[in-house]
Amino acid sequence: NEAEMQLDTAVGTVQSCVSFIKDLSSLEAVAAPGAITSLHPHLTKVVSSTCQHFLKYRFSSKVYDFNRAMKLFEMVGHAFCQQTRSVLRSKNLFQCSAKEFLQVYDEAVEVFTVWKVEYVQVKTMLKDVAQRNHKNEKVKNFSFDFDAFQSRLAAVKEFRDQHDRMVTVTNSVLQRDEEAVQSGSIGSELSEAYNYIVRSIVDIMDISPAGEGIWLEAKHGYEKRLESIDDSIV
Repeated sequence: NEAEMQLDTAVGTVQSCVSFIKDLSSLEAVAAPGAITSLHPHLTKVVSSTCQHFLKYRFSSKVYDFNRAMKLFEMVGHAFCQQTRSVLRSKNLFQCSAKEFLQVYDEAVEVFTVWKVEYVQVKTMLKDVAQRNHKNEKVKNFSFDFDAFQSRLAAVKEFRDQHDRMVTVTNSVLQRDEEAVQSGSIGSELSEAYNYIVRSIVDIMDISPAGEGIWLEAKHGYEKRLESIDDSIV
C-alpha cells in the first residue's frame, strides 16, 4: 500500500545517507600523517575515488544537512592539500637529482589535474542540489592550496632549470680557460650559491606570506652571489 511504499522510500533514503557517511569515515585514515606515500598513483587514486563517492551525496541530500556536507567536502579538500604538501616536502626538491625532480613534478601535475576535474564535478553537484532541495542555501566559495602549490612547484622547476643552464654555460666557458679550471673557484662559487638556497629554505611548499618572503629572499641572495660569478667570467 501507499504507507508501505513511503516507508520503503524513507528506509532507502536513510540507508543511502548512512552509506554515504560510513564510506567517508575513512577520511581520518587519509588525513593521518604519512598515510599517503606517493603523489601518483597513490594520492590521485584517493582523490578521484573520494570525490566520486562524494557525488553520491545527491541521493542523500534530503536527509543530510547541506551545510554539513559542504563542510565535510572542505575537510576532504584540506586533507588532500596537507598530504600533497607533506609528500612534496619529503622529496627534497632542491637536493634530489634532475631526473627525480622531473618525476615528482610530473606526478604532482597529475594530482593537480585530477583534483581540478573532480572539484568541478563536486561543485556542480552541490549547486544542483542547492537549487533543487535547498533554495535558501548558497554553495560556499571553497579555498584550497592546490593552485598555490602548483605555482610554487613551477617556480622551483624554473629556478632549477635556470641554474642547470648556468652550470652548463659556466662549464663551457671554463673549458676555454685553463687557469680558471685549475683554480676551480668559479665552480665552487656556483655550488655555494645553490647551497645558499638549500640552507635558506626549510619548507619550499610553505605558501604563506612568510613562506613567500623566505623564498623571494633566498632567490635574491642566490642572484647576488651570481653577480660575483659573472664578474669573474668577464
